[in-house]
Amino acid sequence: ARGVPGDRAPQCGLRLDVSREAIRLMPTYPDAVANLGALHARQRKYAEAIVELRRALAMSPQHENARRNLAFALNSAGVDLARARQLPEAVALFMEATALQPGESSLWRDLGQALVEDGKAAEAIAPLERAVALHPRGANERFWLAHAYLLADRPHDAKAQIGVLESLDAAAAASLSAARSPERSRAISGWDAEPARSQTTR
Repeated sequence: ARGVPGDRAPQCGLRLDVSREAIRLMPTYPDAVANLGALHARQRKYAEAIVELRRALAMSPQHENARRNLAFALNSAGVDLARARQLPEAVALFMEATALQPGESSLWRDLGQALVEDGKAAEAIAPLERAVALHPRGANERFWLAHAYLLADRPHDAKAQIGVLESLDAAAAASLSAARSPERSRAISGWDAEPARSQTTR
């Protein structure tokens, strides 16, 4: 499960208090603000995390931890929205996350998956192709790209991706092969992947 394990929750609460006190003493110190945002993210308080991490980046645009953790928080919030079928809102957060961390394949994959599930398979192809280029051995990336190709009526491209997927995840490849028609492939969905953990500044 995402977030802080239950037996570490008191420790995280103490760190929150420390971070808030650091901000009170040094309100323009970006590390303190970024750490508070990262701790909120660990507690799955993504709305609060996003506010603080955006503030930290505004103070220090080159703050790598704030940038990485903001992308994590945006992506995690987007996954929650996607699971609740609030797909346009999820897409907006995923797009912001990819802009912050364009080299992270899972962010492009989640953007593409949300677009597929929102009925925009043609728009999903570019981010999913980017995800596959970044992580060629990623079964989830290949799965969703093949799925998008099927829905976009590009069966030859889908077949090529399914062929590669067979060596990575035979069961996933079989599920797509059984759903060769776009209508049958629409039933494939899921948001099971875990996002990366947030990191505080030491």
